[in-house]
Amino acid sequence: MRKILFSLVLFSFTFGGNYAKADRYDDFCSASRSQVPVNLNINYGEVEYLHDLKHSSFARYLRREMDMKAKLAQTVRGLTVAEASFGIQGNAEVTKMGNRYCVRLANVDITFGYSRIVVLIDKKYKEKSCEYKVIKEHEDTHVYLNRQVLTEFAPRIKQKVNEIAASIPPRVEYTKVRAEKALSEMLAKVQEAVKPDMAEFRILQDERNQAIDTKENYRATTNMCDRW
Repeated sequence: MRKILFSLVLFSFTFGGNYAKADRYDDFCSASRSQVPVNLNINYGEVEYLHDLKHSSFARYLRREMDMKAKLAQTVRGLTVAEASFGIQGNAEVTKMGNRYCVRLANVDITFGYSRIVVLIDKKYKEKSCEYKVIKEHEDTHVYLNRQVLTEFAPRIKQKVNEIAASIPPRVEYTKVRAEKALSEMLAKVQEAVKPDMAEFRILQDERNQAIDTKENYRATTNMCDRW
């Protein structure tokens, strides 16, 4: 199971020199355009193992603790939830031009990965039991697959952010307040552009995880132990 969180929260400004030729504001601002460095931080997430719930309480836990609705089969004895997230922050360089401001996106930092990975294992099974070990091994495979998808997909996310950030031109604003707001609007544009890619990331997650959640695999897993 997966959930994706988006955040756009941090930014700062560097105010440059004063450019005072009022007749060439737009030209000067456009000429300040330059490469926008993009830094990617991949968060593989810490795994939290919970072994104090009955399987019948898994869905309730997801609703209460992770704001997720799920309809789970009665046969579910283990569950992995990877809460994916995409966060963006950046800096703007602002140059005073007489009574106006030229705002240029200076750099972008993105964090892509899992804010939380939770593995639920039915408390019916003691930690040293065969059943517990088999369930944990299966769920750890889900953790591995989610992280593998993240590793594969991260370069694509960075490439998209590079393209969008490079396409955002410097802009002229009339007040300092508007200049400060301009950065959040620039970052919001990047974030919005990435959403289709994040949707495809979710699809790929599902495909990889469903590949091991088959009747054949469940049957093979069940046959490994005899005290279900």
